[in-house]
Amino acid sequence: MPLTPLTAARMAALEAIAPAAPTALPLLEAHGRFLAARVAASRALPGCDNSAMDGWAVRAEETRGAQRDRPARLRIVDTVYA
Repeated sequence: MPLTPLTAARMAALEAIAPAAPTALPLLEAHGRFLAARVAASRALPGCDNSAMDGWAVRAEETRGAQRDRPARLRIVDTVYA
């Protein structure tokens, strides 16, 4: 029996299902669910800048080709204080 091409299998699966209707749930019962609407907090939490770890974030493409004898030159674009 030949295999079904991925595109055809995906289309068949999508045609066989329908999105679930939104359901209102208490927060503690919503684990594993998806939001049906945007949620915004009434205030920022925590109330102060907080960082569990210190470190750097870089884009991979900006370090491509870097070597010990030819280091990449990176510029600081932002600072986040813990």
